Amino acid sequence: MINNSSKLINIPNTLSILRIIFTFVILWLLNEFFYGWAFALFLLTSSTDLLDGYLARKFNQETSVGACLDSLADSIFNILLVVYFYNHRDVPSYYLILLLLRNGLQFIHSLIKFGHAPKWMSSQTKRFKRWEPRMVFFVLFFLFLKVIMGKVNGPVYNGIDQIILPYVLMPLSALTNLIGSIRFLVSRFSENK
Repeated sequence: MINNSSKLINIPNTLSILRIIFTFVILWLLNEFFYGWAFALFLLTSSTDLLDGYLARKFNQETSVGACLDSLADSIFNILLVVYFYNHRDVPSYYLILLLLRNGLQFIHSLIKFGHAPKWMSSQTKRFKRWEPRMVFFVLFFLFLKVIMGKVNGPVYNGIDQIILPYVLMPLSALTNLIGSIRFLVSRFSENK
């Protein structure tokens, strides 16, 4: 149950704010070639996404502000890291476009739930399934592994670079983003009829 209290300072919201801050620290670490530290902070930051929702439910601190903040933190985290890897030619354009589409729709949905969207847009829809961000996590996880390993000619690196990322994880993640976006749009049009 979402509490309509607008209390901003609580543990789950603090974790969401830290996720936004840590995203910029990760980008800085990547730009300074501290790949191991960036990867460690990526794993820690990813865990805050699971932890903030759990703590919000456990301590009855679910708020509409928290839901919007969590969505914003997820979008900033995923998009900025994928853009970083896109700029380094590790992510194809189609993947970035579909991720931007899904995250844009998810953020609009959060604004609707929070109450800042026009009335014609507001209606009850089911929350996006959690498997979409998990797929993005796995793509980012393997992109980080690829960066940490460097450009070595070994079977693990070649498997990640030439099979796992381009033919398994990115297409599956792009497909989940596309399905999630279509589901969202279809639910919008069917509810407005």
